[in-house]
Amino acid sequence: MADSTKPAIVVGGKQQTDFIKRYLNVMSDFAFLPDGNHVLTRDYLNGKVWDLRKPTELVKRYSIFPSNINRIEELYDEMRLEDQFPLVLSHDGTKFLTGNYDCAFHEINLEEDVQQLLIQQTNLRYRLNDKN
Repeated sequence: MADSTKPAIVVGGKQQTDFIKRYLNVMSDFAFLPDGNHVLTRDYLNGKVWDLRKPTELVKRYSIFPSNINRIEELYDEMRLEDQFPLVLSHDGTKFLTGNYDCAFHEINLEEDVQQLLIQQTNLRYRLNDKN
């Protein structure tokens, strides 16, 4: 029997409650791009570029946690959806760096639309897959 205190979740993008969407879309950090017209934001799963002249229209989405979309229920149960990851914008505004679990750092080149994993250390005491 389902626990009535938790919202029902259908994984895989078919249907997610507003409750879970609120967790996933909470902005944990932001930076203004040097042109003054764009802002870069970071939420749980993505980095996003917005045009301040059209604030309701997303310019670009950079997926940071693509594999975690299928683990939303597990992450919710482990209370990990509240984890926040900062971002750092390069001085010239062409790249940003953001974190992940397992000491992973993602560098996203905004001009060339290239994303790469820079550092990943897996011998940490606390990892995403740990149950402790």
